[in-house]
Amino acid sequence: MKLPECFIVLFVFCLAFIIPTVVSANPQTILLVSGTNTQSAGYTSAQPSNPLDISSYSIGGWSSATAVAPISWTWYDPTQAPFGSGATWVSSAATTEDGQDDQWRLFKIDFDIPAGSIINSAQLSYTADNAATVYLNDIEISSTGSVYGASPTPYPYDPSLYLFLNYYNVNFNPKIGSNTLKFVVRNWYNANNYNPTGLLYKGIIEYEPGTAVPEFPSAILPATMIIGFLGAVLLIQRTREH
Repeated sequence: MKLPECFIVLFVFCLAFIIPTVVSANPQTILLVSGTNTQSAGYTSAQPSNPLDISSYSIGGWSSATAVAPISWTWYDPTQAPFGSGATWVSSAATTEDGQDDQWRLFKIDFDIPAGSIINSAQLSYTADNAATVYLNDIEISSTGSVYGASPTPYPYDPSLYLFLNYYNVNFNPKIGSNTLKFVVRNWYNANNYNPTGLLYKGIIEYEPGTAVPEFPSAILPATMIIGFLGAVLLIQRTREH
């Protein structure tokens, strides 16, 4: 093999390492499910004037939510679609605090979308006992209704108000970088003091990461350019000599 051909072969060989780095990575998925990653600010028996203010709630900060066992004859079964994927009913405590009053609870989950990504879709499915309003970065995006104001009806409840037997879907638009989903859950008054409460949700975000360039090509890129340049010069010179 003659000298110009050697440079050309080396040039192509180096390109074989560089070209794959400019190809976009495979689509990625972020899965958000109710569980120990969910944070709770506690509860309050007085409707908060600012429901997203953590100082309005009993903990006054953030703590891991507590998994609570579903009540099979009332609560939505978390093994059914669109839940599953490890989503479990959660609350601020294993037992209902102040069960004879209306209560409000605040929950959140944080997530990040890498810089340079392209978001393809984001969907949230959720339900709660008794009702919930959802916020993305402190802006309301969905609600079952009946979270604020007077309770729809005193005990015994109208079965049509068992909102937790249903699930609710919403498409949402997270931003690149840090995001937070918050849930304000209301539990209605129950005169029998048997008043379980909980939140169940699953979110799926699909995105394409930005171009990822490993470190090693940056070291060989100048050498690749020099090799290619010398190969081209020698090839041109050889052509002129003929």
